[in-house]
Amino acid sequence: MLLVQRIQSDHDRTPLTMRRALTYQQALSKHQCCGAFNHFCQLLKRMMPPADFDLAYKSLSTQFASGYLDPDLSHVLETTFPPGEAASVSAFRPFVASVEKLQRLEKEAADQKLEQDLRSADFRAVLAKVEADLKLLMERKAKDGAAELKTAKDMKFLRDRQQKGTTYVNDWMNAHCCLIQVDENFAGAVPALLKFREQFRGRPGKEFLVAAFDATVWPSNAVQVTNATQLLCNILGMSSANMGYIQYPIMQASTTQHAMVKHRHLLELSLLKGGLTVQNNVQVLFSKPESSARDTRSLSQPALATFHSSFAESPWQVSIAVREGKLGPCPLIRVADLQGFDDDSKPSPGARAEQLLGSVL
Repeated sequence: MLLVQRIQSDHDRTPLTMRRALTYQQALSKHQCCGAFNHFCQLLKRMMPPADFDLAYKSLSTQFASGYLDPDLSHVLETTFPPGEAASVSAFRPFVASVEKLQRLEKEAADQKLEQDLRSADFRAVLAKVEADLKLLMERKAKDGAAELKTAKDMKFLRDRQQKGTTYVNDWMNAHCCLIQVDENFAGAVPALLKFREQFRGRPGKEFLVAAFDATVWPSNAVQVTNATQLLCNILGMSSANMGYIQYPIMQASTTQHAMVKHRHLLELSLLKGGLTVQNNVQVLFSKPESSARDTRSLSQPALATFHSSFAESPWQVSIAVREGKLGPCPLIRVADLQGFDDDSKPSPGARAEQLLGSVL
């Protein structure tokens, strides 16, 4: 709208015999000046009271319509960076100076008033203020003491409750949960499992088992994988409440993509041969709260929830992890805290697996 008014104003001020149609460059220059004028008017509007701005805008609009501001506005557009300052345009400078002067006078007046108020405050007024503040502090201290006592009692109750709950959970876990570690020879796993299941005789539906098989790093001895798969198939065939959890091989510095795919294929074929299912894939998510930025371990790993095909269904199939195919995020410890890690030799994951640290069942 401003551009149209400006073109009309220039047309009316030009003698009839000298009127010409605007070229593209002339129209572009006027468009830029109109944009700059509106921008600096908005900056000035933020600084001035509404009544004063209306008077200033009327004067500036008259000058702009006459074309007096075009050279200055074009110069500012070419030599300054946005958003610029209203004082950079000569026509705006007197108004900016008056605003700054008024603000400076108001600040000086406020400082003078504050100084007079401080000088007029006598000793009695200051003393009365100090006594009132001291009384308020003493009352607050008494209230804070009562609040602190109540908070301490609440904290003791919460601490005792937490300790009681922790003790109950630990006792329950010791009585109803069991962790069996299998050595590299896979000896003693089934007898230990049968001994643990003896306490649930006559109580159907109370017994659940997860057999974990970590194949993240493929061992060089393939017999260990075969024995572990056979043991897994035997355990899952005992009950529909038994589930197998298998972590698939992933890329390591000492392996290749071809070897990783081959190992996963061999593992799945062994599971199918033993009568286990392979359709319930689970994505394990990790977090690294204590690791540095140099830790390049992946935050996810493919896994498998497997069941024996001789059972139509398993109570584990309704669990959130199996149903949604997601587990975690599980926190990862630092590499330096891993079992079998040496700060001097810094063995690879494959080298640590060869130390026969044992699997977990």
